[in-house]
This record gives sequence, structure tokens and C-alpha cells, in this order.
Amino acid sequence: MTLDIFCGNEVCFRRVAGEVDAERVARLFHADSGSVRRFEIPELSVLKFSLPRPVVQGDRLDRDMHGASWAALLAELDIIATD
Repeated sequence: MTLDIFCGNEVCFRRVAGEVDAERVARLFHADSGSVRRFEIPELSVLKFSLPRPVVQGDRLDRDMHGASWAALLAELDIIATD
């Protein structure tokens, strides 16, 4: 599963990139920190996180085929303002 954090500008991107690392995302999703990959795309002000799904997409036990509820967890993270 890949989750993206789109930031509106470079200042926001730097702040979020400094606060949200792979270990924090792993804790949030109860995943092994070694299985979470973090990618920065500064030209687009985007952070991407890739991690294994708890069950295969479309499995009868999959409660969220498109990852919308997982993305909502990211939206709940507190980011400390540094200004």
C-alpha cells in the first residue's frame, strides 16, 4: 500500500518531512519499521510511504480495498509548528 502526503508549499513540505519518518508511520499502522519505505519528492512537495497491507487487497478479510481509512490515520498526525 502506498500513502501520499501532499503539502501545499515548500515550507509545509519541510515541516512535515522533518516530523513524519518511517518509524512513526510504522507505529501508526502497527507495522514492522523495516517494512516501511519513505520517499521524498521535494519538486512536488510530496512524501510517500509504502508498506505491506495487513491482508491482500480484495481478500474477504480486507476491510478497506482502497486504503482510505489508512490515509485518514495519517491526517490525524500532529505536526509541531516550528515557526
